[in-house]
Amino acid sequence: MGSDTRTRRSGGRNGRSEGLPPRGTAPGRKTRPAYTDRRQIWYGMGKRGSDEKGLFAQLLHDAPTLFAEVFVLGFPAIAYVFVADFDGGAGLAGPAFVLWMTMTAVGTAVHAGLVRPPFTEFLGWVTLAPSLVVLRLVYYNLVLLGGAYASAAIGSLAGDGTVGLVAAAAIGSLAMLLFPALADRVAGRRG
Repeated sequence: MGSDTRTRRSGGRNGRSEGLPPRGTAPGRKTRPAYTDRRQIWYGMGKRGSDEKGLFAQLLHDAPTLFAEVFVLGFPAIAYVFVADFDGGAGLAGPAFVLWMTMTAVGTAVHAGLVRPPFTEFLGWVTLAPSLVVLRLVYYNLVLLGGAYASAAIGSLAGDGTVGLVAAAAIGSLAMLLFPALADRVAGRRG
């Protein structure tokens, strides 16, 4: 899987991207970062450019985007979980934090093109189209809230909080791997 993905992502020094799907063929998907090693750079004072980056630099470039996306759009659930955990000691903060970080990590890997989401044709993450932002708002909050409670319950049933944290990581990973397929369906219906 790794060599196939890296071969398809080869951007070369001239910025051309073999294997990049033609524009408009992947509605609702931001495929360019997944198929090329080039990233947009903002130099300040209105100056922008692009630069070819290595794999580690690409991940460092893409991670804040996914971190902010999950945090901002999942904030209602995150705030609720941490307030509920503070007041009632429900043991939700740990699983919620693991969910959040796992969702960020897996989303970053999908965005960078390291992982192909199941049930989709293209590499890459989801665009910020208005209907897909609304979908994210609902989806992230359901995953964070439901996943935190489910993980805490699994940990409680197993008698070990670590089992709950592993369950949270599994739920977060699965949720982020399946999200592009759901977004494809939503974007395909509206477009």
